[in-house]
Amino acid sequence: MRELDEAYPDAFALVFYHSSLNMLNVDDDPDFDRMISNINKIKLLRIERSNEEFTDKKLSDLKVKLADRDYEELMIVKGKGYDTTVYMQEDQGEVKGFFLYVLDDDSFMAFDVDGTLPVKDIGLLVEKIKDVKGLK
Repeated sequence: MRELDEAYPDAFALVFYHSSLNMLNVDDDPDFDRMISNINKIKLLRIERSNEEFTDKKLSDLKVKLADRDYEELMIVKGKGYDTTVYMQEDQGEVKGFFLYVLDDDSFMAFDVDGTLPVKDIGLLVEKIKDVKGLK
């Protein structure tokens, strides 16, 4: 994530700590509280594909770097108008974090998740964060 941040200094960036993730739960949804209970921090970076030179080659390079850092591709989720790819990093069977990116026609969003969450809830978390004002 640091390399992306440095390569795209004009990209939109947010950091969600556990306390700020709680603020996304405006409906006081207990499932959302459970989902984020083991997340320490999420760093988000949004790169406009039309304004920035984020090419398919740069995406391929990113995939290689993730593999070099022991991230394993966990799943690809096809959504309405976007695709999400999820990577997981483990150390001796313990999940250390996730890296995921959302790619649509207009933007590339990278999420660096410090902590863990149930895999089945990743899509819900992405939707919640995408609803944050300024990301659409």
